[in-house]
Order: sequence, then structure tokens, then C-alpha cells
Amino acid sequence: MRARRPASPYARHLARTRGVVLEEVTGSGPGGRVVARDIPEGGADAQPSEAAQPKLAAAAAPRFVILRRVLDQAPDSGTEIAPLVAAIAPGHTISVTDLRGAGLDGVDPVPAEGVDAALGLAGREGRVSLTLSVDTRRLALEDGSHLLTRLVAALKD
Repeated sequence: MRARRPASPYARHLARTRGVVLEEVTGSGPGGRVVARDIPEGGADAQPSEAAQPKLAAAAAPRFVILRRVLDQAPDSGTEIAPLVAAIAPGHTISVTDLRGAGLDGVDPVPAEGVDAALGLAGREGRVSLTLSVDTRRLALEDGSHLLTRLVAALKD
């Protein structure tokens, strides 16, 4: 199994949409991480490499989209997240992975089959990272974005 090339989420998105194979790009970020400025522009006549063709077809309709927000002031660690999510998103099935006490910077959950989205919480040093992985076959991206915005607002109160 080949290790995944270190790249920012936005650089991965640009690479998919521009038909660039990340393994062919030299990263200029920390530790050689590929960042957005490393992805070539392409152009109207640019053709994706043969290796990128299958990836482009899959990228046309991503199944999972990851949305992130960071709260600089962590809510009380005793705040129950699952009931709050259920109240904010009635009619949707959203799994919650709460790792706020684990000392992690972030967590990227994957929705199980039959789940609309998966919410991951992690944090340390007074900050909390919220990551919502949306299954776009079950929940519109805009709805996921609104849900995450409402959740952040509720946690700030």
C-alpha cells in the first residue's frame, strides 16, 4: 500500500479539478506538504495526465465532503453534543465522535452506510476543532454547511 502524499485539503481539491496527480508535484509547504500554490494552473488547452483521468471521473461527484470550523474558546467539556446535533438537525442521521479530552488537534470521521454525516470533535489548549464529513448522496452540501454553522453558534452560547 502506498502512502498518501502530504497535501492540504484545498490543494487536493485543486489537483482533482485541474487533473494534476499529486505524486508528480513537489510540495513547498512544511515537510514537503503540497499546498495550493504548488498546483499548476493548467489552462484552457491543458490536458490531464493519463494517470489523473480515473481520478478526475471520481472527483466529478465526490461522495464525502469535509467541512471544518475551529472554536478558539472551547465549550464546557461536559456539553453533550449528540442531543444538540439532534435538536439542530431533526430528520438527519449524524454520528458524533467526541475526542475533546484526547489532546488531538482534529479528527476526520467517515459516515457509516446509512448515515447522513459524521461529526468529529477534538481539541486542546482551549480550542476545539469541529469536522463534519457529509455524505453528499444523503445530505446536500449546503445543508451540511448550515448545520455546522448552527452548531458552532449553539456551542458559542
